[in-house]
Amino acid sequence: MKSRLCQLSWGLLAGIGLIHSLSASAAADTEPVQELGVVTVKSQTPTLFPYRKAWRAFEVFAQHHQLAPDASLRFVLALRDRQVDGAADNMLALHLVSGNASLPIALDAERRFALPRDQQAWDDNADLIVNRKPGLYIGLPDIRTPGVPDNARRLGDLRLQCEIGWAIVKDDVGLLQRTAFAVLGGPCHTSMARIGIRAPRRLVGATLIAGERREPLDAKRIIANGRFFAAPYHDGSWPDDTLVEFQYAAE
Repeated sequence: MKSRLCQLSWGLLAGIGLIHSLSASAAADTEPVQELGVVTVKSQTPTLFPYRKAWRAFEVFAQHHQLAPDASLRFVLALRDRQVDGAADNMLALHLVSGNASLPIALDAERRFALPRDQQAWDDNADLIVNRKPGLYIGLPDIRTPGVPDNARRLGDLRLQCEIGWAIVKDDVGLLQRTAFAVLGGPCHTSMARIGIRAPRRLVGATLIAGERREPLDAKRIIANGRFFAAPYHDGSWPDDTLVEFQYAAE
């Protein structure tokens, strides 16, 4: 079972982020992150991801909304790890495309966006298309409760984000790996996996804060030289309102 998780750990960065096995060596965290993402690339078409994957996000968000009752379902258009958009001066654009129809999707200043729940787009097997070369950007769920400080994330938001990401990507994972996680209750519910979320800036550490309780995040959960962090989604002793407060590396 453990070896299966190790094999999965190096290949999967989905909507949930980077999955590492806790048994992975510390040295490996310095290697470039390999990303698959919530993305299906069809030939040279710059597809971000199929709309039917987003539909799964709608369903899981409704099912687990109690984890983040004040948050809305949004996604973020993010550069893949260590990628640079050389066309950044040109207008970044996202469209929902099906047949001959193309619906523009608004991006905010941080490249976040919402999607309509559209039965016709489902029926037409629509795609989200970004006006950049294939593989440059990745679409990730992004759950944020209003009022959380900029230097922190709320644990319930991250738990919901993890559930959505796994629902989106699990069919792209091999049967043996899916079975292994199913036995453990899913990757969001076991200490045997680290489900990484991109940090806003490179981290040197983080602190879990719930009322008067404060504990540093295990150093093993600062991943890929501080570019990702893995909160303790599985640990029920930390309530959903727990904050993960970041300590950033010096610029």
